[in-house]
Amino acid sequence: MEQLDLTKLPEGPGVYLFKDQNEKVIYVGKAKNIRKRVSQYFYSKQDSPKTKVLVSKIKKIDFFCTHSEKEALLLEYNLIKKYRPKYNIVLKDDKSYLLFKIDLNHEYPRIEITRKTQYKSNCKYFGPYTSAKAARETYKILNTIFPLRKCKETVFKNRTRPCLQFHIKRCLGPCCTEVNREEYMELIKEVELFLKGNSDVLIKKLEKEMWIAADKLEFEKAALIRDKIKKIRYTLKKQRVIIPKNIDMDVFSLDKKEDLIGVGILLIRNGRLIDQKKFIFRGEKIEFQLCFHNEQEVYIEILQSVMYQLYSLSSMIPDKILLPFKLENMEIKEFLKEKKGKNVALLSPTTNEHKDLLRLASLNIFKEEPASHLKELIKLSEILKLTNIPKRIEVIDASHIGGEYPMVGLVVMEEGELKKNEYRIYHLKELGTTRDDYLILRTWAKKRVSSGPPWPDLLIIDGGKGQLHVVEKSFLEELKDIPFKIISIAKGKNNEEDRVYISHRKNPLPLKPGSKELLLIKFLRDNVHRFVLSKTTVAAKNSLVTSEIEKIKGIGKKRAKLLWDEFKSLDKLLSASAHELKNVKGIGEKRAEELFLHLQKLKEQFKSLKN
Repeated sequence: MEQLDLTKLPEGPGVYLFKDQNEKVIYVGKAKNIRKRVSQYFYSKQDSPKTKVLVSKIKKIDFFCTHSEKEALLLEYNLIKKYRPKYNIVLKDDKSYLLFKIDLNHEYPRIEITRKTQYKSNCKYFGPYTSAKAARETYKILNTIFPLRKCKETVFKNRTRPCLQFHIKRCLGPCCTEVNREEYMELIKEVELFLKGNSDVLIKKLEKEMWIAADKLEFEKAALIRDKIKKIRYTLKKQRVIIPKNIDMDVFSLDKKEDLIGVGILLIRNGRLIDQKKFIFRGEKIEFQLCFHNEQEVYIEILQSVMYQLYSLSSMIPDKILLPFKLENMEIKEFLKEKKGKNVALLSPTTNEHKDLLRLASLNIFKEEPASHLKELIKLSEILKLTNIPKRIEVIDASHIGGEYPMVGLVVMEEGELKKNEYRIYHLKELGTTRDDYLILRTWAKKRVSSGPPWPDLLIIDGGKGQLHVVEKSFLEELKDIPFKIISIAKGKNNEEDRVYISHRKNPLPLKPGSKELLLIKFLRDNVHRFVLSKTTVAAKNSLVTSEIEKIKGIGKKRAKLLWDEFKSLDKLLSASAHELKNVKGIGEKRAEELFLHLQKLKEQFKSLKN
């Protein structure tokens, strides 16, 4: 195959692999007729320069024959997963769906989160969830409403006294206390109804039990059931009803934006939206497809690829799948039937309800999701013993270059998002030249007090215990009572993890290396460090440029100011041509040429300065 002799390719079904000059697989495809399919890449649309470039990268073709197209589909997926070729549609998130598992073989079953469906008798699975976040939020709700055991088998067997979950009434404690199994299994049935989406049936069942308990004057039991009903109803409010029928359906939509093609997916169970997912494909993958196929064929290829890769990872396939157009591919239908054990209906939009679902699936495909740090902030507030989750966080870093240009940079995070319009640089020119970080921080603290509210809920200092002590002392001198918490983060020595300090504690906080709350503090520290370093460097450059310009014969301070007024920024001044410099009032042609040469020398000097 080295000479790309296409006549040697077989004419039956199978899979072909395009390889580059280093024998790296760059594309994997399947075909009813391998020779006919591959020939299309070399003999059609050759007038396109882009196509010629892509074809020129194919230096070798390998192939595998199969007995059927279904076998080819399976082999194609496995080869794509193995080689992850440059031009194939490959899902970055190729983990299997998350599921809830209840093993009824145990005397007191518990709810587990798993990615694997093991075909074991008396095991029930519920889901799927494409994201760990959605699954864990549901898991948290379940643990709040239903007091089932939480511990694993080994812990359950060896426990000698009830854990905290028992004392806060989130577990009946079957490990150490006597629990009526029939009552426990009633709880399991309630969980099953909840996870199946039959919440209306569950609420009716609980309301009946509540009134029976009330009639028997068991008011405490009735109150507990009433509270459970309230929690379930509150949860249902947050679950959006998509279809007013108890239907299980996945909805796939496609959308295009510039050079991007996106796939949006809704997972609907019992008429309720339980999860959603999106995949975006760009650049060379799409270019490769569009060079050899029309847009509709590319859409079909992408959709089939996403469906196959997703459903290969899960046996939790719904009865119906809604697609944006009619799909005639029999291989995907056979594959879904084999995975589910019965036919799966592939629907195209024929009703207004279908069209609305597709619009909803497309809604957030290209919408940027803001970074949220709520969980980390909650954990951080617990560790620091704050009365509330920190809404506003300010982070500071002191900086100078060899004692010159002392300043403090301040970065702000509000409600989990960085507020770049509130970033500040405090220039401390009154200090002249100093290498004393403590003096810089003391001076900054006074300036910060004079600027007044809004105060942060948490102030983070890039520094160690010394910096923390200096800042706290300075604030106390000015305010007498500090209305916020102050912590500092210092680089660990000898590759040790960063350390976080609080006042009145000798040792650093026991934060786990790699924990999300520590990563959040480091993220903020790194942001303020980059911010203040960039401003310090700019100040140094501006000062150096002004000094050098003023040295040029006939320029002086007055004309130097005119130059800054004209070009506004350092980058524009350094990029100015001799002609542009000449047009500035009072410069003239001779001075402009001399000034241009000086500025070019400065540009070379700045290449060695860190940006």
